Amino acid sequence: MKILYMTLARIGDRSFGGAMRANYIYDALRDIADVDTLVIHGGAQFSLGGEKDDRGIRTALISHWGLSVEALRQRRSVGRWVAAAIQEGGYDLIVAQYVGIAGLVPSSAHDRLIFDADDFVKSAVAGSDVGLTDRIKMGVRNMVARRLARRALHVWYSNPTPKHLPPSKRRSWLPNVIALPDPDRPRAAAIPGRVLMVGFFSHQPNIDGLAWFCANVWPQVKARVPHAELHAVGRHEPGHVALLPDVTFRGYVDDLPTTYDEAELVIAPVISGGGTQIK
Repeated sequence: MKILYMTLARIGDRSFGGAMRANYIYDALRDIADVDTLVIHGGAQFSLGGEKDDRGIRTALISHWGLSVEALRQRRSVGRWVAAAIQEGGYDLIVAQYVGIAGLVPSSAHDRLIFDADDFVKSAVAGSDVGLTDRIKMGVRNMVARRLARRALHVWYSNPTPKHLPPSKRRSWLPNVIALPDPDRPRAAAIPGRVLMVGFFSHQPNIDGLAWFCANVWPQVKARVPHAELHAVGRHEPGHVALLPDVTFRGYVDDLPTTYDEAELVIAPVISGGGTQIK
C-alpha cells in the first residue's frame, strides 16, 4: 500500500500537542505502508519543495495565512503542488491532518481521503472579544470541514463526543495521547511567583488567550504578588515580545517537565479554538 501523508507539523518535531499527534500518526502509517509526506508549514518566505528527501518528505513554506490576496495566491499555488503530487504518486490513500490541509486535496481524490478532524469545528467563547474577521474565518473553514466530512472516505476525530460531525459510519475516534514524564523523577523546586503558559503561540487562539490574561488578570496578580513573573514557553513570533512586554517569551525549552516543575502556577487562558481543546 502507498500512502500520501499531509501535515502542518515538521516530522520529528514533538514540541507541542499538534506536532505530537502528527508524528504519532506518521509513525503508525510508516508501520503499515510505504509513505510519502508533504509538510505544509509557515516560513519567512514562500517556497514549494522540490525533490523528496531520503524519507520521502517534501516541504512547502507559506509566508502569508488568512484571507489576504497574497495568502490566497499562495494557497492556490500549494493546492496545485498538492494536486500534482497526488497525480504523480498513484497513492492508494491520502491521509491529511487538519481541515485546512485536507481542503487542499482535489475533489477528484476525496474518495481516497482520510482526514484527521482534530480541530473539526472552531468556535469562540460567548462574549469573548474575538473580532468579526476571525469569526468569518471560522465560519468559512467550518463550512469546508463539513463538506469534507460528507465527501471523504473516512474521518478521524479526537473529541469522543463529536456533535458537530455529520452522521456517518465512516469515522473513527482517534484520541490524543501524550508521553508523560516519569512521575518518580527528581523534581526541581518551584520558583516563587513564577506563572507559566505552554503553547504554540504562532497559533492565534493561544496568543489571544495570553493577551486576554495579561490585560484582565495579570495586573491584579502583580498588585498582590509584586515579585510574580509570567513565562510563555513554545514557539512565538518576534512581534509578540513588544505586544506583551510583561511576558518572558522563552521559545522552545530542552526539558519541558522541569519547566513545569519550576512553575508555582500553570495557566491555560484559551478563549477560542477547536478540537478537544486539551489545555
